[in-house]
Amino acid sequence: MIKKIIKTCAFFLIFMVMFRVVGKAFVVMDNVDTVNIDGFLRERKDSVDVVLMGQSEIYRGFAPGLAWKEYGIKSVNFSVGDSPCSQYISMLREVLKRQNPKLLVVNASTFLHGDENLDDEVLLRKWIDNMPEGTDKINTINTTMADTMRDNTIVSMGKYHGNWKYPDKVLTSFCLRSHLFFNKGGYLKGFYTRSQTTGGRDKLAEIGWPTQEEYILTERCEKYLRNFLKYCRDNKVDNMLMIVPPHETMATKTDGIEQMKAIVDEYGYDFEDYHNNYEECGIDDKTDFGDYEHLNSYGAEKFTSYLGKYMIDNYDVKTDTSNKDIEYWDECASKTDEVIELSKKSTASGINHGYGEASITFAAKLYHLIKLTIE
Repeated sequence: MIKKIIKTCAFFLIFMVMFRVVGKAFVVMDNVDTVNIDGFLRERKDSVDVVLMGQSEIYRGFAPGLAWKEYGIKSVNFSVGDSPCSQYISMLREVLKRQNPKLLVVNASTFLHGDENLDDEVLLRKWIDNMPEGTDKINTINTTMADTMRDNTIVSMGKYHGNWKYPDKVLTSFCLRSHLFFNKGGYLKGFYTRSQTTGGRDKLAEIGWPTQEEYILTERCEKYLRNFLKYCRDNKVDNMLMIVPPHETMATKTDGIEQMKAIVDEYGYDFEDYHNNYEECGIDDKTDFGDYEHLNSYGAEKFTSYLGKYMIDNYDVKTDTSNKDIEYWDECASKTDEVIELSKKSTASGINHGYGEASITFAAKLYHLIKLTIE
């Protein structure tokens, strides 16, 4: 009888583990966000000195592998496309559980483009459906999602089980997540690029992209900003730099940036504005933007170099690194160089393609081999 109970318990334990592992692969969304979230959560504890957090301008504009190669900075991007500012405390909580960064760099843009993202279920689920289970997840659901959005948030398979109809997407998700699990994070540390170039601000309209934008700080976003800054202060985040990243669109209203800077100053943290001041970073309007709000690989090289130097000049961000870790970070830099060169070749050929962790992993190559075989 006891043996039967033990076998039954063991079966259910194995079943639950397999359900969680395989089930996670069905959470199919933007693979870049999958890599950036899962990759960060898989990083070895206390293995980096700088964490860059926020929307997609981070992962498109800063390459940690290059920052290591040029300055010896160990950094990682914890960056999710269009992440709502209401979830920044939740994301930072996971950062502080896993890392003890000497500097936190935060993309300020999410606070400055209105309230739309705050009520978008798809954007809210990017983080919620991929965050670790537990009370923090439940708290994030309850504090950032309306009641009507909360179905299938605790067990996300209820939302995504229909993805069995898209085996290629599920296989991609499984391969990427497996790579990040066994590698303890990604080689690119959350960097991703596209082989596009706009040709300059005066070309944006004919490409079909916006040419102007406004930076405003709404009442709701100001509340989330103050809550976030208070959380940082209460949890002894000593060094934080909030940045407005480079955008090619012309800012026609910047009141929000000025308001935000004053609030950040009030809490004793640092603020830098690069939205249209990117020339000081060495960024060329005609060659270095991939679209109206993101840098391409050329721009990312320049912005990484500029921001890395700013870190070195203004913060104590370098710690001792073992020989084994030096070899590992050198490999990360080499993989980053590989991805950037692939992107530049495509740019020169006029090909628009994305390059990231999936471009250089064995898991990705295996996936493409299987896909070709199926086709």
